Parts: sequence; C-alpha cells; structure tokens
Amino acid sequence: MTYHFQYPSTAHSLRLALADDAFYQTMLGAADSNTKMLDAYLDYAMQEALEFGQLTLCARPDQGAAIWSLPVSELKNQAKNDAKKAFLLTHMGLTSLNTYQAITGFMSQQAQGIVNDNDWYLSILGIHPSQQGKGLGKQLLMPALKQADNAGKACYLETFTPANMSFYARLGFVACHQAYEPTCQHHYWVMRRQPQRN
Repeated sequence: MTYHFQYPSTAHSLRLALADDAFYQTMLGAADSNTKMLDAYLDYAMQEALEFGQLTLCARPDQGAAIWSLPVSELKNQAKNDAKKAFLLTHMGLTSLNTYQAITGFMSQQAQGIVNDNDWYLSILGIHPSQQGKGLGKQLLMPALKQADNAGKACYLETFTPANMSFYARLGFVACHQAYEPTCQHHYWVMRRQPQRN
C-alpha cells in the first residue's frame, strides 16, 4: 500500500537531523535500510501530532520540526496506538513493528515513576544539519514550552544523544534517569522540565 506524504521535505530533513540517533538507526535497520520507509515514519509522526499532540514547523518546511505528544483520554490513546501499529505493519513491515514495540515497551517501563500521564512529551525535535546552530531548535520549542508553563504542566523527552543534553538543559530540562536500551544497544537519558514561572 502506497503511503501518502503530507510533509515530505520536513520528513527528509528530520531523517538527516536524526541520522546519528540510535533509535532511528535501529528503526532504519529494521526497515532494511530503506530511507523512504523512515521518511514515512517521520511524516506519520507529524500527522499523528496534529491529531493527538502538537506540531511546530519551521518557517521553511525543509528546515525541521518539533513533534509533541500531549495527554489524551484512554480511549483516544488506544486509538492512537492502534493506528500506529497499523501504520508500522502496513508501511514498514512486521520487523519494524516488533522493533518499535520492543524499544518503546522498554522505555515506557523505565519512565514509570519518573514522568506522569499529565506530562507533555517531546517526541521528536530535528533541524536539517545545514540549518543547525541558528537558534531554530529553541524557536521550535518555545511555543509549546510556554503553553505548558501556562498550563502548569511538566515536559519530558528521551534522548540517545548526549551531545544534545546541554541544549535541553538551557531550556530547563534536567536529566533524571539513564538506562541501556537493549534493542538499540545504546544508553539513553530521560530529561524532565518542571513548569516555569514567567
């Protein structure tokens, strides 16, 4: 079945931005190194955010995006999970579905007691490599962070890339957990940000 892209240039930029991330390297491997499949995964994540979270794009679509998952009802969360499984199976294959479930299942267990169901989750942040270092990452994150602050909500993220941690720390995120993810065979960190007073 053909996948219909809504954000092809942004998905491409996100893939390039996340090329060194262990999660995306593992997902690409599970998709037989088919970069088109990984682009589809990232495009789907943006479409998913429109329905169940928040999507912030750069002024130019090929520069990057921030993808948030926000708290939803149990019924909507089940619908979201079912749709994600159907996408993975249909457009990336059973190996990709099993790989995704293994990784996210482990990370979900690790997050218990560290984050809560009301937290806003920064799922993906990526800036095209040629556009990095220009302040675009902060520009993408600040609208949602301000909204979370106004709502009194904590935010969290997970990163396999320790070099990114200082950037997130400058925005108020604090590393609160480190774990070794066995499917990716890589360490990652959970960072959480308490709501800030303006």
